[in-house]
Amino acid sequence: MELTTIVNALKSGDDRIFLSTPIFLGIVTVTGMLQWKLLMMPCNKVSTRTKQIISLPLLFIQLLIPIILAGGHRALTIIAGLFLFNTVLRCSEALYITPWIKKGTEAYIDPDKIHQDLWSCLRRPSMSKKNTNEKLPQQRPWYHLIPYLLIGMLLTDFMASWYSTFSGQDAFDIQKDRPGLFFIFFVIAVVLLTTAINTIGYILQLIYTLTYGGGSYDPNEWRPLMNYPVMATSCNDVWNHRWHQLFRSIWVAVPFRPVLLLLGKMNDNNNDETTQEQKNEKTSPTRSSTTHIAMATLSVFFVSGLMHEYLVLCGAGIQVYWNTFIGQECLFFALHGCAVCLERLVQPYLKVKEGFVAEALKRIWVVWFSFRVFPLFLNGFAFWELWNANPFNAFTPYFLDNVWRKYPILREFCGSYL
Repeated sequence: MELTTIVNALKSGDDRIFLSTPIFLGIVTVTGMLQWKLLMMPCNKVSTRTKQIISLPLLFIQLLIPIILAGGHRALTIIAGLFLFNTVLRCSEALYITPWIKKGTEAYIDPDKIHQDLWSCLRRPSMSKKNTNEKLPQQRPWYHLIPYLLIGMLLTDFMASWYSTFSGQDAFDIQKDRPGLFFIFFVIAVVLLTTAINTIGYILQLIYTLTYGGGSYDPNEWRPLMNYPVMATSCNDVWNHRWHQLFRSIWVAVPFRPVLLLLGKMNDNNNDETTQEQKNEKTSPTRSSTTHIAMATLSVFFVSGLMHEYLVLCGAGIQVYWNTFIGQECLFFALHGCAVCLERLVQPYLKVKEGFVAEALKRIWVVWFSFRVFPLFLNGFAFWELWNANPFNAFTPYFLDNVWRKYPILREFCGSYL
């Protein structure tokens, strides 16, 4: 491979080295699984120090792979980037962060814990039966998932076919020239993400059912990945209850828990220097605890922003990212994090009556705020037209010809690619 090819690949974006999908996924899988395998080895066989030394170049290589390499399938390339970024994050916590904060902690993760965390975004904790007379849950065969899966694929394909008519420049232009269309663009984006991610959830549930469930499942043990965020009544409701929790276990491990531990240590050190009268104040622990949780919450939003910054960097290229989009994803998630903390702060002081008007006002607040900051999230991905990475696109040509091109009234709401 020529040196100029590697240098150009380091610019990322369209200059990346494109490999066949099996080869690209093979590289991603081998490097990622090597890292996880090393971390799950008992420390009496491989010491923490040895793991830390071996992992340092390995973690760097994992971060570099999506920047300089890409597969033939755009959706799988994005998923690979998400997998490697969160592998680096979680393994860095176990290898370096926790042993630094809690002296004497070994760099080890229990494989059963990994398995439990992996499926916790979809599976509810199993509930033990209160009495033996209670009926066992009715198990459903795996093929009951197929209709949900096919409907999700079809709806995702239909909505994504509309987005495929838009160029990146169209997305920038309608923000300024056609705010009404841009609002439709925003609402359908939320609905599309809900449908697509829930469809992926059904795929994961099907894999689990066939692999671990013996071909059947209890519907009460499973939840949708996306709980219809378009119906949220607060930003806190969006991010804690309705948006997908795919990375929750990782982001609780890092940065939430380490930030909470560090702030707690700092608070303990400060308490050692306070007077006895200050120590006896009943409100101090509560205020400190609330502040610490708020700071830890903001750190999670910041890391989420970093992950999306990383995806934009890989897709748009380092030069374009640095000159145009750097910091926008972090700002988007930081603003949402501030909104969540602000809602928690003012909620005890708001005397809002329940009812239709109250619910409507809450939903208007969420939609208004989310729409106002949406361009910060969108622009970096619009540049390289993320919506064209839709994996469920079997009927896209049909929808383009028989829906969007066929009816003139619909063409008015489509992009320039039509």
